[in-house]
Amino acid sequence: MHSIVERAKRVLAENDLGAWTKPSPKLYPHQWNWDSAFIAIGLAHSNLGRAKTEIRSLLRGQWRNGMIPHIIYNPEATGYYPDPHVWQISLSPDAPLASLTSGITQPPMITLAAFEIARRDRDLDFAREIYPALVHCHRWFYRERDLQNLGLTAIIHPWESGMDNSPRWLEILEQIKLTAPLQYQREDDILVPAYERPTNLDYEHFIFLMNLARDLKYDENLLSWCAMCYSTQFSIVRMTRCVNLPRCLVNPLRKLNNGCKRDIRHSKKSCGMKMTRCITITMYAMRA
Repeated sequence: MHSIVERAKRVLAENDLGAWTKPSPKLYPHQWNWDSAFIAIGLAHSNLGRAKTEIRSLLRGQWRNGMIPHIIYNPEATGYYPDPHVWQISLSPDAPLASLTSGITQPPMITLAAFEIARRDRDLDFAREIYPALVHCHRWFYRERDLQNLGLTAIIHPWESGMDNSPRWLEILEQIKLTAPLQYQREDDILVPAYERPTNLDYEHFIFLMNLARDLKYDENLLSWCAMCYSTQFSIVRMTRCVNLPRCLVNPLRKLNNGCKRDIRHSKKSCGMKMTRCITITMYAMRA
């Protein structure tokens, strides 16, 4: 076991770029949303300060509407498609000004990562620092992606699932009828064996959906009509920590400032209120 732990630490260290960690040396040279969350959970076991930096770095790419994109681009890295120029996020008024990102999201593992860090460190300052951004993110999911108030998250692209190369998408993607060849230059099937990557047809479907989101200027009111499906896995990640909480976690809620209390009481959607309350209880329960 000791050998495995040391090897894991070495892998993270070799891909550490200072403020964030790339998922692989060449194939994935940028910062990925839920990859960084999993990495932060791992770092929390050995370097809490560095784990917090990973979370803060991820939040720098948050959009004004609350969405945390699935990629924050490294301006020094090249050879990855799609690059930030393809996404053209400046078409959206919600896009961040200081970061180059994609225009879609991934499961909000960042909340679980933040909880794990705060639970181990009992650092209320860190919890308070990132709390507004996490609430903003979850409110975006409920406002824009819970289309029928079912508590289920709709996704508009397989890449949003975090399991984008899964065969589960084949039946859905086959319904897309491409009428003309798409222009793109992939390099992922050069860096690793092609049989480990999506087929060209699958990739064209991915690019079609990406282009559609871009052409609609990432307007969620329009993209909701393009939702592929509800993702049960995504929804479970979103709702984790919101059920079966120990009673001892409820008391810290009473100590919150009045602004947070009003925010919870006046929530228009019951499911949004539930998530806000759950994040509140989780992030402010470090003394319990």
